[in-house]
Amino acid sequence: MANVEKICDDLVMIVDGQQVLYGSVEYVRQSFGRTHLRLDVPDCTVEELEVLPGLKNVRLGKHEGFHLLLEDEFYGKLIFQQVTQGNYIPTFDQHTPSLDDIFKMKVVESHE
Repeated sequence: MANVEKICDDLVMIVDGQQVLYGSVEYVRQSFGRTHLRLDVPDCTVEELEVLPGLKNVRLGKHEGFHLLLEDEFYGKLIFQQVTQGNYIPTFDQHTPSLDDIFKMKVVESHE
């Protein structure tokens, strides 16, 4: 999907004969909001992060801290305020999902 982002201007996704996405790559990504968060919090566990507001999912990344999926991008600011509280955070990166993530979400959603 990384190649799709590089070479395509517009895209369409069809699942079970139904169009579920259409638009420019940037429009599609922006329509999902900045709901993905990469976070590096030293000496923190998944269990400690799971109690934060507005989280759908928390998982430990292979090489770079934690990956959080937010219910809404609004929660990024609240999470930032709670995890920093005077502490140094090497990485706090709130971003839109990748096309790969979006396609996986749409396929799962269409089969529920």
